[in-house]
Amino acid sequence: MTITYNERNSGSFGLILTDVEKPAPKKQIVREKIPFSNRQPDFSRVLGKYTYQRRTLKYTFACKAPSEKLLTDLISDVSEWLSEAPAGDLKESSDPSYRYAECTCDEIGVSYISPRAAKIEAVFTCYPYKISEYTHPAYYAASASFAAETYVSSIGKDTVPLFTCAASCQISYNDIIYTIPANSRRHMITDIVFRRGGNEFRLRGSGELMIECLEEVF
Repeated sequence: MTITYNERNSGSFGLILTDVEKPAPKKQIVREKIPFSNRQPDFSRVLGKYTYQRRTLKYTFACKAPSEKLLTDLISDVSEWLSEAPAGDLKESSDPSYRYAECTCDEIGVSYISPRAAKIEAVFTCYPYKISEYTHPAYYAASASFAAETYVSSIGKDTVPLFTCAASCQISYNDIIYTIPANSRRHMITDIVFRRGGNEFRLRGSGELMIECLEEVF
């Protein structure tokens, strides 16, 4: 198995994946103390469902090189690829239908097996859900002015919307206003998740906005 992170594959470095750790994301537990009471009610599902902390992914790779210097250069190249890239998508070759979003490599560890061989451990944090690469039919909002209330009907599952637009616009969802930058292509706002049933929101801007919905799973 290989991983692709920010459009570059671990196999291009000759890395061999030897171990993977992907624990389930932890629930966000919210408890508040009530004055003059020993009780601390759980408000974790105040919005109707649990939210989750960022997910942790750990990959261990083995690598080798013809010489000690070439091994040092290889480890340097891998470290640069993992640590200097902006937050992006991560996909596994064994599960190509899904991707992990908003991934950042927060920790890199190197242990030498011999002067010409080493193990590299890479720890990522990312959005808690895996996102399906299958896109539901796109919804288009084409108007000279996005001022009217817009409605997106249920597609049967909770989904993540992706926004594509040429001009900057704003979307108001659950009484919070978000800005979608100009020339956005499949822009994701992690606070916006379309739930089962109808979803209402308000758009303000100009031009054409395309919304695709992606499925979230654990």
